[in-house]
Amino acid sequence: MFQPRCGAVVKSGVDVEITAQCDIGPLFAGKIDRVAYQKDHSKEQPGEAVFQPFHAAGKVAAVLVAVDRSDRKRTRTVTLGASDAQRLIETARVAGPNDRFGLAAIEGDRLDVVAPIGSNRDDISRAAQNIRAEGVSADGTRALIDAINLVAQVPADRHILVLASDGKTEDKNYLGDPVLAAARSGHVTIVTLGYRERTGDGPELGSLKQLAAETGGYYAVPLLPSSRLDDSVITRFGQYVGSGGTASFPLDKADPRGRYIINLQLDGGGVLAGTYVAEVAPPGAGIAKVQAKSPTSSATEPPKPTKAPPQLATGPQVAPSSPPLPVPPPVSTPVKDAVAPTAPAAEAAPPRTGQADLFAEMPARFLELWSTRPATVAGVGAGAVLLLVSLIGLVVHRAHRVRVYAWLELTQPRPTRVPVTSPGVRLGRHSDNDIRFDDKSVHRYHAVLARETATGTFVISDVSRDQARSNGILVNGELIHSKATLADGDLVELGEIAFRFHYA
Repeated sequence: MFQPRCGAVVKSGVDVEITAQCDIGPLFAGKIDRVAYQKDHSKEQPGEAVFQPFHAAGKVAAVLVAVDRSDRKRTRTVTLGASDAQRLIETARVAGPNDRFGLAAIEGDRLDVVAPIGSNRDDISRAAQNIRAEGVSADGTRALIDAINLVAQVPADRHILVLASDGKTEDKNYLGDPVLAAARSGHVTIVTLGYRERTGDGPELGSLKQLAAETGGYYAVPLLPSSRLDDSVITRFGQYVGSGGTASFPLDKADPRGRYIINLQLDGGGVLAGTYVAEVAPPGAGIAKVQAKSPTSSATEPPKPTKAPPQLATGPQVAPSSPPLPVPPPVSTPVKDAVAPTAPAAEAAPPRTGQADLFAEMPARFLELWSTRPATVAGVGAGAVLLLVSLIGLVVHRAHRVRVYAWLELTQPRPTRVPVTSPGVRLGRHSDNDIRFDDKSVHRYHAVLARETATGTFVISDVSRDQARSNGILVNGELIHSKATLADGDLVELGEIAFRFHYA
């Protein structure tokens, strides 16, 4: 089984045409030969979808390999993991020259990005050779979530995290709900490598195996006695990164709603089945409206919120080869006009619910009741009740505030303070960035600001180095190499854009 990410594209004209566009992959099962589709319970023969392989469609993958280097006793395991990480990246780079790769190390609850995503071959090679076992064993959940969020923020059509670990007891929380929630929110697939110390998969590797299965990835183990990944596993990973692609097919003209069965026929003869439930209303009921009721709901039920189809991001300097899905573009306002950075979905403030609004308004309602009907609320406990209700309103109000981690202070073309509302933000000229600079001297994807969980400090990384021409990043007048830790008040320059960095 596989689960595609599908959306409906509506084309109006003489005849209304509604087409499903599905993102498929990555797949470990093999290469796709053809894609067939059929509406559930339909008596018609299956049709053949239009399929474009991932790289043939001009799409880009972002891959981060994280090696768990915690505990000085793991010297051999960490050395092998770092070496295999470099082999994986090199093989995948050959298969997808436009894909973007990075390397990181997990040390306890801290994520250390040793080669930012988008680094070139030499930088990754040097970084891999410098990864050594150090620190102490600790719960790596926080570091793993940081790694997931980091790769999810990279502008790309596909996001993959590779975790190399020995799966010891302290890593059992890798499978916790927060990790899975972060992966699903960011659409990150996780591949796990289990460096075992004996024949067979012991219980210590169970969390790694299940983590891969839960996120749509796969699990691999090195061969004993060498404990290195076999060449066939390395080759398979290179194929995996660029596997899958985009399939499109027309929905039922009479009634496009319903469940569609999608079958992938693989080059090895196997078949994978997936489903897509279309919720687009028939043309006669309004072309662009989404059906609100499920087939089992009653006519008296209130309509449910509609689900927007997933947006397929476009990688750097890659022209999309198929029509975009009908969803609003990312909110990103040029700094020259007005700055309103967009936080990633996983970090965005939760929407105010009706219950939250009620709590926030309770103090005012209580005072109104006191002034109009004092006998109702009179008594010894009235003051205590008023205090309690006011505290509840204050707590709810604070809970719904957006946290500001830092500020970017610009002086040109006019004084502007830009809030950094996420532990990881992208800076550049393209509209996909969280903070956009409308200036030609700034690259489309120029830099990433990432907050270190352990220290609370921000690190700025140059992600434009893989381009032929780069203006780089200056910190206090000095050109940085790959990344630099920012201090309060540092002057940062991206091309002709300059700002002071201040911690909140």
